[in-house]
Amino acid sequence: MAVAVAGCAPTPSSPIATPVQPSQVTTVSPPVAVAEVPPPVMAADVARTAPVALPPHIHPGEPTRVKLPGYRAAQVIHGQAGVTRALVYLHGICGDVDKIRTWAKAVVRHVTTIALYGNKACPTTPARLSWNQDIEFIDALVQTALERVAAERDGQLDVSRVILFGYSQGASRAEQLLARHPDRYPWVILGGPPAPPRLGHLERARASVVLVGSEEFHRPLSEAAEQWASNGLRARLDVFPGAGHGSFGPNAGDVMQRTLAWLLESPRAESVGGEGTP
Repeated sequence: MAVAVAGCAPTPSSPIATPVQPSQVTTVSPPVAVAEVPPPVMAADVARTAPVALPPHIHPGEPTRVKLPGYRAAQVIHGQAGVTRALVYLHGICGDVDKIRTWAKAVVRHVTTIALYGNKACPTTPARLSWNQDIEFIDALVQTALERVAAERDGQLDVSRVILFGYSQGASRAEQLLARHPDRYPWVILGGPPAPPRLGHLERARASVVLVGSEEFHRPLSEAAEQWASNGLRARLDVFPGAGHGSFGPNAGDVMQRTLAWLLESPRAESVGGEGTP
């Protein structure tokens, strides 16, 4: 008698599976590691990370002279490689231009300093000079000096917008230049000005700083600074500690570094500010 074993024989409801042919098998290859390609290096990135070297005859921080056609040579203290901002200095009556050396070396990471000599004889000291009232002549002299120094630096100088620093009589001339050409002189430093600068003139500047010696009488400037603040001007008053009129004092380098950092980097106006503010 035949015995049926459960599960050993196919039933009509359980079809026999068809063998899979080799051609029907899909082979999946393992993923191939692809090396990441770095983004291209842009010229602007190179300029930010590696400043173009200055010509070999340029030594930042060391006083030198740059000839101006038909005029006295400018005294120049070059900024570091990659520094394109210029500061033009106008001295006072019978001023000693060499005094810029008390601070110019300290600010070479901010600016190239260009000190110009006046166009009028000093009434008391023949070897010194002053400025006459010809503002357009002074403006043309500034532009000529900028172009000559830019050529010395192989173009590493912005001649279109500069910082103007006038001291005493030079401060008066700098204020007049700002009033006439605010596009060329958006930043001004007025050192020991004969009188508080006009509000309407300072309004034309992007930023301005008035500097005075701690040993000078400066109450009018302190009162003017309060007016600048109340009118929302980006202007401030600061001092050269231990300095009288005609002197920058023993801490001139620190004061000028603070001044330039605020002029060029401060995002907003400050009122009367800075260390040593009267």
